[in-house]
Amino acid sequence: MILVVIFVLFVVIVCWRCISTRANGNTRRRVRPRKGTVPKEVDYVVVGAGPGGLAASQHLLQENDFRSVLLVEKGSDFSTGFVGSFIDFYRSDRLLSHTVDLADSPFNQCHPVPAPFCNTTSCDGDVEGDDKRGSPIVSPSASKASCTYRRGCGVGGTSLIDWCLYFPSVFNGSRSSGLLDGTGFGSTMHRFALGRNPLSWAFAESCATVMKQLGILAVGGSEVFDPIQPALLRVDAHGRRVSLSHHMMKGKRSQLTVVTGSTLTGMIMGKGGVVRGVLCESEDSSSLTIAVRRGVILAAGVFGTPRILREVFPKLQERYLCRDTVAIPLIFQAYPGLSDDRLNVRTVASYAAWLFGGRGPLCHPFCDTVVGFALPALDPLIELVAFLIPVGGRDADTFRRLGFDRLLGAFSEGFTILVTVRGVDGVYFDTVADGMDLKHHDEGGFLAPNLTDTHDKIIKALAEGIRLCRKIVEEEPLRHLSCGAEAIDPTLLGDKGRASQYVRLLHTPRRKLTREQRASASTVLSWAKEVASQQEYMESYVRRHAMWLGFGNGACAKVVSENGSVRVSGTKNVFIGDCTAVSDTLWRSCGYDSLCAGSVTTAMAFGKMAAAELLRA
Repeated sequence: MILVVIFVLFVVIVCWRCISTRANGNTRRRVRPRKGTVPKEVDYVVVGAGPGGLAASQHLLQENDFRSVLLVEKGSDFSTGFVGSFIDFYRSDRLLSHTVDLADSPFNQCHPVPAPFCNTTSCDGDVEGDDKRGSPIVSPSASKASCTYRRGCGVGGTSLIDWCLYFPSVFNGSRSSGLLDGTGFGSTMHRFALGRNPLSWAFAESCATVMKQLGILAVGGSEVFDPIQPALLRVDAHGRRVSLSHHMMKGKRSQLTVVTGSTLTGMIMGKGGVVRGVLCESEDSSSLTIAVRRGVILAAGVFGTPRILREVFPKLQERYLCRDTVAIPLIFQAYPGLSDDRLNVRTVASYAAWLFGGRGPLCHPFCDTVVGFALPALDPLIELVAFLIPVGGRDADTFRRLGFDRLLGAFSEGFTILVTVRGVDGVYFDTVADGMDLKHHDEGGFLAPNLTDTHDKIIKALAEGIRLCRKIVEEEPLRHLSCGAEAIDPTLLGDKGRASQYVRLLHTPRRKLTREQRASASTVLSWAKEVASQQEYMESYVRRHAMWLGFGNGACAKVVSENGSVRVSGTKNVFIGDCTAVSDTLWRSCGYDSLCAGSVTTAMAFGKMAAAELLRA
């Protein structure tokens, strides 16, 4: 009898969910990878199925339905297994709370790059200390040499592992002639999240209070940087992420062929710089030769597009330098049950709330609060941008996927404030080729002409951001949701003896503390907090934990033609359709803002621009 009841309930739930999701086209795939034979001749070839490649394919098919388009993607498409294919609504990649989990899925592809500030130090990670005074004497070698730069792969590209936050296109507000507005040029559906974590709401309110007290101006006048309202997200009416392939390929496109697990390895050049064919290699090392009638669009992303240009046109450009913004994570302790850490979200109650009501912690966005701060006292162009991520508990897998140091895993439940700087020019890293040993990459993370000045500006700005975030956490209403404790790097404290005591206090359950530890706990914690408030510690913290945020752009801007064209120099029918084509002129016109220059909307705008120029060629 019990088995019959369970079976009936299961059938009712499945039928109800299937009926409710059938009306939502976002759950059904619009683009399916080709598993059979690949056509030997096509009109257009688009390399990369990310935002730029999808936008380019859509524009090519809209303008001419009789042409054929081949979309080549290096990554493999995400598979949900038997359950996911049988019950289409069970797609964990649609839930924003599962964004961190996708970092180890086929959506993700890691690239080793030089870490920020690694060329300013010896990068050996040694820390000196003065045990007598306990002052933070930190050696300048406290920064790391390399880090992983994560990019999405597969159909959807980086839009699959990003936070679904809306950032305007680099074309918005640009006064350059001949540039199209990014609002209508690469627009997608953007809404507010159905539910918010209470920490996100409290963070926004505390930010507004601190900004009024200190007289700090907010950056921008839209919803994106409003300190009161949540940020716009690329989600559907049910709170799930909008898949760009679903949203952009709504009609039946029999002329579109999608091939995953294949890499473009060469091009067949004709007379006058016209590409007549492309060479591809699949995962099983089989080669494909495809004839091209019209042209090729390169939209393979931050690392893919430079790699193709380096291999196909080795003399075109020596180095491909990518712009990005530098960020640091600040982790604070949250009261039990408030954060979106795994122990609070992956529960039976959360899954029941999602299955029966479409609500609950599983539907919370991974990040929906972005606040901008102007710093006119430091530099009129530099601006701080803070992201509130309601995840920060001690979890090795989560920290690894986010790129955080495990030394910062001090609390069982917490939240992260990711602080970054925009408005600084000259921040680059070299798109290192696959397999290159970073030890021989002696240029380091920054390749700016005014190297020292750029470093000092960013370090001082991020140190000021640490102070601001601490004030925000201490302000109402956020202080009612957090005890205010901050995760401190013990290797930067200087006094090794007290640092060891501090670590033991954090990682030992309270009931197992000895009498001596209980007696010295207040003194040790006060000492660690005092050291962390000093300028030396904050600057060393920035050097050690600085990371690239993941909004790379501009690596291939110098290989395209002038006058606003995205055509590759020396060719007639090869164009770049992603953020790597952001020129220095556009970079300056958007105020040196990597969040806009490397956004999904910018990639889509360049994809459509490349398609439009190819159609005119």
